[in-house]
Amino acid sequence: VFYELGIRHAISTGLTVLIAAHGTPIPFDIAHQRVLLYPRDEPQSVAPALIAAVHARVDETANPVRSFLERLGMTTNASTDAAGFAQDLANRVERARTVEQLLAVWGWARNQAPLPALGLLQLAERLSAYSAWPASVEVLRRAVALRPDDFEIHRALGWHLRHLGSGSEAEALKEFERALMLNPHDPETLGMMGGLFKRQGRYAEAAKCYDNAARVSSTSAYIRVNLAAMRVLENPAAPEAGLLLYRELLEKQQGSIEPDPWAEVVAGEAAFALSRDDVALRHFRQAAALTRTGEELRSAADQLALFAKAGFRAEDAKRMSDEVRDLRGAPGSAPAASESALVSSTTAAAIPAVAIGAVGFAPVIIHLSDIHFGSKPSEKGPVAMHRFRDDDWERPLHEHLVSEFGGKSAHFKQEHDRFILVVSGDLTYQGSREEFKQVFEFLDSVCKSLKIPRERVFLVPGNHDVHWPSAKEDMATRFDYYLLFLRKFYGDALFRQRYPLVAWDFDDGSARPAPEDLIAIYRQDGLLIAGLNSCVYETEQHHYGFVGGRQLAKLKTLIEEAGGSAGDVRVAVLHHHLHPFPEPVPPRNKNSDEVWQDMSTIRDAGLVERNLEKAGFDLVLHGHKHKAQLRETLVHEQNVSKSLPPRLFVCGAGSAGVNGTELEHSVANHFAVIEFLQVPRRPGAEFIAVEWREIALLPGAEWTTSRRWVLNG
Repeated sequence: VFYELGIRHAISTGLTVLIAAHGTPIPFDIAHQRVLLYPRDEPQSVAPALIAAVHARVDETANPVRSFLERLGMTTNASTDAAGFAQDLANRVERARTVEQLLAVWGWARNQAPLPALGLLQLAERLSAYSAWPASVEVLRRAVALRPDDFEIHRALGWHLRHLGSGSEAEALKEFERALMLNPHDPETLGMMGGLFKRQGRYAEAAKCYDNAARVSSTSAYIRVNLAAMRVLENPAAPEAGLLLYRELLEKQQGSIEPDPWAEVVAGEAAFALSRDDVALRHFRQAAALTRTGEELRSAADQLALFAKAGFRAEDAKRMSDEVRDLRGAPGSAPAASESALVSSTTAAAIPAVAIGAVGFAPVIIHLSDIHFGSKPSEKGPVAMHRFRDDDWERPLHEHLVSEFGGKSAHFKQEHDRFILVVSGDLTYQGSREEFKQVFEFLDSVCKSLKIPRERVFLVPGNHDVHWPSAKEDMATRFDYYLLFLRKFYGDALFRQRYPLVAWDFDDGSARPAPEDLIAIYRQDGLLIAGLNSCVYETEQHHYGFVGGRQLAKLKTLIEEAGGSAGDVRVAVLHHHLHPFPEPVPPRNKNSDEVWQDMSTIRDAGLVERNLEKAGFDLVLHGHKHKAQLRETLVHEQNVSKSLPPRLFVCGAGSAGVNGTELEHSVANHFAVIEFLQVPRRPGAEFIAVEWREIALLPGAEWTTSRRWVLNG
């Protein structure tokens, strides 16, 4: 009992009431605290005093353990250190990875005062991701009491109340109205209020809200598609006003190159309203391939059901609504739940992982980069740039990998049919024919020893895989040796399947593919890997990463053709890094005025990152820097029509094979293993385990684990 009391005092900010039988010795260290005593033969007699103590909240803050921890600075108190408590709350919310942990944060914070209103808003938003609406509403009620004139908090409370069900809609409407009193032209509040009116069948009032929102946010497709629907639902027999808006939307959405499930359902709804059902179904199917939660498809199905109920293309609308709901429930898509449903954390935690058929239960990616077979010219002759060789104190790299992944003493024990080998560029050092021959022999040995079929080997070019001497003669031929190597390694049939945009017949006089055509694509039962060429402008004079809009547009088309479902894991592979490394950048020329920066970072990295997130990618693998880095990233944009995509995990591998002259001081050779733990990806559930393996630059050194993370979805 005293052990439990210590835990209670250490972690609870709420009231603790002590009770004991008459005659119980009270230890000295709690003797100063109030204890309610009861006769041993009549314990129920303490009930009135216990009830009174709870209602009066007597000695709520008299907690010797917390007082001690606060004095040490190991925990915070809102009443004595408001700024420290606000930061502590934000950190706890950020660290929480399950709904249980978030509820525990609220249990810790709720008894403190004063609470930071914006911190509560953050906590409520995280709770809503788990559909924990009763808890999020309780949190937001406290936030409103703290900041009654903050329109964003009133808006958030209205939105969360709306999800509690029809019984809370009246209160939700009052919160929206209060938010509009404080900020009459907020498009988000107007859109949320319009949605509430729509659910209640008050289409004219909903149309007025969406119309006012559209005047403020004219580019929001979400608002304009709802306005179009309300115009149709107001008068289904004469829907011309709504159809005109739908026509404008469809034309605009068809001109977009960015893959986005919301854009697809908007185009699908517009096409249906215009009686172009085949086009509508194509857009809905594409939304199903892009969505992570299925929310976009649920919204579209609900809108179509309203058309059927109102009598606008009633039979066709009912049929299309059912088809869209079927798409949402297709294998791999997220579990569906109505807006008013409350999903318990116990139920959510019990949802099993989905197996990925041809790859095993979930893939295990062996990520190598910058293996650098080949040599560097010098005055004394060629210098081997690949570290691993076959001599008394060293073994070839393929033997190291076999030891790591094969045999009884292997460090990694996963089944071999789960392995996927990824090499993110710089296979060679000078991009010559002879160097690519060495790469072929290395990959051939690894595949045979670990029984990895070649369709599960994934390669992208690095800047050292571009043959610079060829670029001097003819820029178009600088990827020739790389492409010849790929065709030899994969065989012509698999090569054409892996690189569908490369139509070169390998005749010396034929036109070469454009650099942005070197896109690799692999999809098999729940896993999609896309390889991008970040060496579009790589020559002997220009050494920097670039991807470009043309390549991203082609990638979108290839993803559409590959098909897929909402639960697919999506991995992008490129060579250059998206983000800077935490390192000082020395001046390149002390006598010049040039800017000091890492010039090899992908020049259009922000656009690449945003497009990959919108396309539903989970993971990006890269190399180039010869040292490792792991990031979680998310691009926030001001657009009320779109929900945020999941975070993008960006895994940069060090060099698996370059010699010590190309490594910074104290940096070792490195490779990474990424094991998928949960497919499809679910918020709060363990998603991937990332392990870094390194080997010191010493004779006879062995691989060791330097870091390991388990990252939640």
